[in-house]
Amino acid sequence: MQPIDVLSRDERTALRAMVSALIAMGVTVPSGAQAEGWTGTDKTQHMAVSAAFGGIARAVTPNKLTAFGLAMAPGIAKELYDGRHEGKHTASVKDLAADAVGAAIGVYVGNCTATPRSFVCSVEF
Repeated sequence: MQPIDVLSRDERTALRAMVSALIAMGVTVPSGAQAEGWTGTDKTQHMAVSAAFGGIARAVTPNKLTAFGLAMAPGIAKELYDGRHEGKHTASVKDLAADAVGAAIGVYVGNCTATPRSFVCSVEF
């Protein structure tokens, strides 16, 4: 039995680029950013906002990976801003991870159709 390719070649290339960018952010963020926890209202806020962006982006484009990238753009921009203003802000890979989880959830839910009698989602991502 042959494996089924879920992502196209272009989607795999884009996913590799995003993962590489996240790894690069992890290497370049200040050491104080690594000391923060994985829980708390900050991470919940990152997930919620990114989920909203993911749902909106999925409504705008049929391409799930493009929608994910669009949903991640504000979070990436914020962390780059935080990294440039270290006196007031701290860039965080954990914030980006929360953004990624939220964006993925938003793109998935954005692929759902709700009617008064049903709620149907496609199980693909």
